[in-house]
Amino acid sequence: AGSAIAAALLAAGADRLAVCDPDTAKLHALRDRLDAHWPGRTATSAEPDTGGAGLVVNATPLGLDPGDPLPFRPRLLPPGCVVADIIMKPAETRLLREAAELGHPVHYGMHMLDGQLDSYRAFFGWP
Repeated sequence: AGSAIAAALLAAGADRLAVCDPDTAKLHALRDRLDAHWPGRTATSAEPDTGGAGLVVNATPLGLDPGDPLPFRPRLLPPGCVVADIIMKPAETRLLREAAELGHPVHYGMHMLDGQLDSYRAFFGWP
């Protein structure tokens, strides 16, 4: 999901994209795939780098369990940074709750499913 989101953001015109994954082999492979289409617009790191971000997306499973650590620290985000989470259950993850408490606009995971419904219908031949 994270790879698809990264490609969609670049395709939509994001000037630059910072991608984080502790699995450096997967991280470098993703950067290479993105660079093939959008050269030089993706920076990678093993640790989250949210400085200057206008949008951050949690595409990890962190947040499925109430005791999970946060994927990054919302208090370090720039003012007005939008925080999105692809997790659908729970609808409001700890990350989204803490970000909202700090005044950040949040985007819930259910919106991702809403955006996929037409694709599901077309794939399965449903009206």
